[in-house]
Amino acid sequence: MKVSKEYLNRVIKEELQKILKENICNACLQNKSNLSKTIVESKDKIYEAKLCKDCGKYLKRYIGHSALNLGQAAKDAKYFLDHPHADKVAKQGTLKHKISSAASRLPSLVSNLYYSALPPDLHHSEEELEDVDKHSAGEWFKRGYKPWEYEDEEEK
Repeated sequence: MKVSKEYLNRVIKEELQKILKENICNACLQNKSNLSKTIVESKDKIYEAKLCKDCGKYLKRYIGHSALNLGQAAKDAKYFLDHPHADKVAKQGTLKHKISSAASRLPSLVSNLYYSALPPDLHHSEEELEDVDKHSAGEWFKRGYKPWEYEDEEEK
């Protein structure tokens, strides 16, 4: 199934409006229609003048954290029927292997979707959240989707 860019932008805008209503201060919401449009169109540039410093920092962390978890969920979905632990259960390509893979991936997929919606400050320390500030949401998505490409960088 192919999804249009317009549909994705509408869904993103609706989700961001929900986040804004629940987590952003009233002073920042005075121009909320332009704010959500700006978020969808220019991503990290929202912090220049649209949000107060604390709300901008919170929103950047929320979006980055969600992007990481959505990247992990996308990886789980892509490899849903192919998990390395299933190789010990049955030969690759067999129905038993696929069922075992799905059983191994499902808890991770559900968990990653759950944590993508949960505000990061509820389950991460301030020190952990400071790491989110180092990269864009797109970069965090890639780090969740293909973590093996970033293993060397994390060791430094």
